[in-house]
Amino acid sequence: MQSVSSARSAKLAIPVKDGFAFLEPEEIIRLQADGTYTHIFTQGQKFTGTKNIKEYEELLAEYNFFRSHNSHLINLKHVKRFSRLDGYFVYMSDDSVAEISRRKKEEFIGMMSKV
Repeated sequence: MQSVSSARSAKLAIPVKDGFAFLEPEEIIRLQADGTYTHIFTQGQKFTGTKNIKEYEELLAEYNFFRSHNSHLINLKHVKRFSRLDGYFVYMSDDSVAEISRRKKEEFIGMMSKV
C-alpha cells in the first residue's frame, strides 16, 4: 500500500484480489476486519483488501481514522450519531453501524470533539 500524491489530494493504492483500488482517504467510510482480509466501505461500494486491519490503521492514522473496536476502523468525518443503547455504537454516513468497545469509548468521545 502506498500513497499516490497529487497537488489536490492523496490517493491510496489499496491491494485487492484482482489488482489495486485507488481511493482518497476521505471517501472511505469505514473498514471491517475479516480474518487476514479487510472490507473497505465507501459510499455505495465495498472493496476487499488483502491486508489485515492493523496495516490499514497505520496507513490511515493521519487521516482522522479511529480503531473503535478490534474489528472496526472508522473515519471520524463520516460519523453521524453515537448510541449507548445496548452497548456503544456509531452510525455512519452510509447508515452502517460500527461498534465502539467499552475501553475505547472515552478516547472516541475525545477524538470526536477535535474533528
